[in-house]
Amino acid sequence: MDVTKPAKVNSVVQKVLDQFGKVDILVNNAGVCRLVTLVDMSDEVRDKIFDVNIKGTFICTKAVLPSMIERKYGKIINISSVTGPLVADIGECAYAATKGAIWGFTRALAFELGLHEMG
Repeated sequence: MDVTKPAKVNSVVQKVLDQFGKVDILVNNAGVCRLVTLVDMSDEVRDKIFDVNIKGTFICTKAVLPSMIERKYGKIINISSVTGPLVADIGECAYAATKGAIWGFTRALAFELGLHEMG
């Protein structure tokens, strides 16, 4: 499924809920990387990296959260990269920005879900 399309993600999540009644675990693992220096990077390449790596994580998480919160149970695993805190190559500006953002997203989401006493 295209994780950048909220309608598609919501449709797939609804099918899973209809068939299985719950989502216990979400693994946000979709990601793309293009090594291009910032000066040479097109807006299209930048947007693709941000759309998949960040927006996809937001969209998929938001789609499963209501049912997890209702059940007070669910596990979300966000795959980042050592590139989030440790840039190791030329051309990683966009990729590193998205992977660092996933670290922050994960921490902020943990605080939010603490309000719901998730198990």
